[in-house]
Amino acid sequence: MKNLFTFAIAAMFVAAPMTASAQEEVEELDLTPDMFMNYQDPENPKAMDENAIEYHIGEVLGGGALVIGTGSLWEWCYVDISGWDKLIFTTNGGFPRVFMNRIVADGQCADTFDPNTNAIDGNKPWVQERYYTTSEDGTIYTVDLKKLVADYGFAWLHGVKCNWGAELQVDAILLQKGGSTGITTTLKDAIEGKTVSLSGQTVGKNYKGIVIKNGKKFVQ
Repeated sequence: MKNLFTFAIAAMFVAAPMTASAQEEVEELDLTPDMFMNYQDPENPKAMDENAIEYHIGEVLGGGALVIGTGSLWEWCYVDISGWDKLIFTTNGGFPRVFMNRIVADGQCADTFDPNTNAIDGNKPWVQERYYTTSEDGTIYTVDLKKLVADYGFAWLHGVKCNWGAELQVDAILLQKGGSTGITTTLKDAIEGKTVSLSGQTVGKNYKGIVIKNGKKFVQ
């Protein structure tokens, strides 16, 4: 009963209304360099050499710098995240520019949506409007992977860059599935002294992921 009461209070502070699916167990996974695979040989994919994957979590970057992935954003190097619901970034308010679903070398994103030809470049306004949601304070960006898979049939992440002309610090990149659909704002002081996940659940010290405590968001 206590957990249900806590959940009900937290639900009042999220951007979208909660549904019955919000009570499902939430699965979360940090996106790490070892998840990138080399698919040049589809029959024998292998993990990329760790030296080939850049990973700049917690660093302040700018000028289109790469946060994670390979600098050339090759179509054969990617993380298949098709089975996940959301790709979540916690940032300093800067914009994480995702590159996804390239099936040819140097695949580009056009100015309008066409799932038959366009790769995803998060810098394009239509991509931002179609797949991104942002927390009220501008520090949490969520990419709707379920919608992307519905459009394309797959969700392959090749890399993430800073937006040009702006600084970006990504503190965490998280994959999530289950639970609520559409929680994109930080929880306020819903439960004083409690540690709460982004899905509105009270969690303990062994929980790994993005949490809010006393109105402050951090990675545990």
